[in-house]
Amino acid sequence: WEDKRGRQQSNWMWKMLHEELFTQFETHPRVKKLLPLLESQVRSGTITASAAASKLLSEFLHKAE
Repeated sequence: WEDKRGRQQSNWMWKMLHEELFTQFETHPRVKKLLPLLESQVRSGTITASAAASKLLSEFLHKAE
């Protein structure tokens, strides 16, 4: 029982972490500004999904490319 409860607690921790990180990501000012353009470019095929994701993560993490 304790082992199962421990796994549940660990899973809950990771779920909360994922949710909070995604919320911070999607509400980040730089990401919010860039997201519509990159999403449009991905849909039109002018940029790959991987390149767009990389750019968004760089903005979120404040990395220069």
